[in-house]
Amino acid sequence: MNKPFLFFIAMFISLFTLSGCTNKMDNVNDTVKALYDSYQDIELSTSEVEQLPYPSAYVRLNDGQQIYMVLAFADINPETQVPRLSWISSDRALIITEQGRIIKTVSLENSNLNNITAKTPLLPVNNLKTWQAQYHWMPDYRFNFEASMVPSYIGEARISSSQWQLDTKYYQERIHFPGLEQSFVNHYWMTSDKKVVKTIQYIGPNLTKIEMTFLKTYAVN
Repeated sequence: MNKPFLFFIAMFISLFTLSGCTNKMDNVNDTVKALYDSYQDIELSTSEVEQLPYPSAYVRLNDGQQIYMVLAFADINPETQVPRLSWISSDRALIITEQGRIIKTVSLENSNLNNITAKTPLLPVNNLKTWQAQYHWMPDYRFNFEASMVPSYIGEARISSSQWQLDTKYYQERIHFPGLEQSFVNHYWMTSDKKVVKTIQYIGPNLTKIEMTFLKTYAVN
C-alpha cells in the first residue's frame, strides 16, 4: 500500500520557503506571482511546469481566471484502495479528488462540498453503472441530499493543454437530486490508462463550476 505523503508547496508566493532553491525555481515562482497579481489567466511554459517536481493542474472556477494548483497531499482511501488527492492554490483553497471525481472542497467562496458518501465505494465514471450517493454541503450543514449518478460514454475526443495533446474517451455523468428536482452534468476526459486528464464538474445544483486540466498527473509508486 502506498504510504501517505506530503508535498510542501514551494512554488507559491507565501509558501516559497524551501532552502537551496535554484534560480530556475525562483523564475517559475516569479512568473506565477506576476500572473496572480495581474488577474490574467495563469499559463506556465512546458519547461516551467517540468521544473516543478509536483503534480499540478490548471483550474478555473465559474469560467473565471485560470489558476494553478499543485498536489499538496495524497493518501489512500481505505474503502477503494485508490489515491485521494488534495490540490492547493496560492490562497490555500483546496480541491480533493478521487479518480478524477471532486469529493470535497475547502475555502471556496459561498459554498463548499463537504463530502460525497454512498453505501458502496464511489464508482469511477467509466464504470457506466447507475448508482446512488449523498451530497453534503457547507455552510449551514446541508447534509444527506440523495442523488442518482447516471454516467454515459459519449465518444473519443482529442484534447490539448499547454503541456500535451491526448486522445481520450469522453464521459458525461448526469447527477439528479429528486428531493430538489434539480440536475447537473459533469464531464470527464480519460486516457487509455484510465487517468482523468480533464474534467468539468459542479459541486452541487446552482453551485460552483470547477474546470480542472491536469498538467502532471499523480503516479502511484
